[in-house]
Amino acid sequence: MRKLSTNRRGFVAAAAATVAAGALLPTRGTAQTGNSVTFELTKFTAAEAGREHTVRLKQIKTTLAESQATSAPGLWKLVDALVPKLMTSQGAALLKQLIKDMFVATAVDILLKLFADAVEALNNTIDEVSQAVIRIARESVQSVKANLGNVDVKKAIVVVASDVSGALTGAATGGQLGGVSGALIGAVIGAVSSSAVAVFG
Repeated sequence: MRKLSTNRRGFVAAAAATVAAGALLPTRGTAQTGNSVTFELTKFTAAEAGREHTVRLKQIKTTLAESQATSAPGLWKLVDALVPKLMTSQGAALLKQLIKDMFVATAVDILLKLFADAVEALNNTIDEVSQAVIRIARESVQSVKANLGNVDVKKAIVVVASDVSGALTGAATGGQLGGVSGALIGAVIGAVSSSAVAVFG
């Protein structure tokens, strides 16, 4: 089988994340109590899932412009696309700095420490979606070590960048149909799908 180029692989990972997130998305419920809104999961038919796939991929393509979905500039664009509806400017700034630092990590343990320290420093001033993506990144590095063993840091960065890209595109997809609750679910589904592509190919 012909191997995918890095550019193509990054977009395929984002596509896989978007399709997976679209398969189980929350929709805004009608029940409200005070300022709270109830969200409930809705099922998609095959035809609706296909339509969502096309719509969301077009949005990702527009957001990325000429950037790769797993590059630093591409990830920054995906982060910016979530502000302000799903992510605060403070959370986005933190996440973008972590992405920048990720690409210059010289060892897997340094990569792990980067996100582990970030998780430890999280507080209520950081929005939930940013927190979720940072926590997913930490778990991604840990999964790389568990599944790939003594892997080169460059490979680890590729996997983590893919997971973060999946989390961001999944959050965007889920968030458009289910607000923050949908974004959190979408981030997890998207990251898992992207990780499976990046690690198990």
